[in-house]
Amino acid sequence: MYTRVFSNAHAQGWADVGYHGSQQMLTPNLDSLAADGLALSHHYSQSSSTASRSAFLTGLYPVHTGTQNDDIKNSEPWGLPLKYKILPEYFKDLGYTTYAIGKVDQT
Repeated sequence: MYTRVFSNAHAQGWADVGYHGSQQMLTPNLDSLAADGLALSHHYSQSSSTASRSAFLTGLYPVHTGTQNDDIKNSEPWGLPLKYKILPEYFKDLGYTTYAIGKVDQT
């Protein structure tokens, strides 16, 4: 079984990594991942992180999941509707173990 790694960086600039030519940022691990893997460079995302994450995790436009507006706040009792299967669930069905590391909520 192949190892799959998805990395999503918040507020990372184009030239903030070595594989895009940065002389100031030393990113040897990211450079290696980009060289051996797939680095997407011409893609668009929603401006809010909630909408971007829901699109990535479901494969659906945010308007179809109800996440197209502002970010969901901690005090709000809603989020991505549970009827949508998300990417980690598909990987689990295939026998993978999944992890979420880093900023995984709005706090």
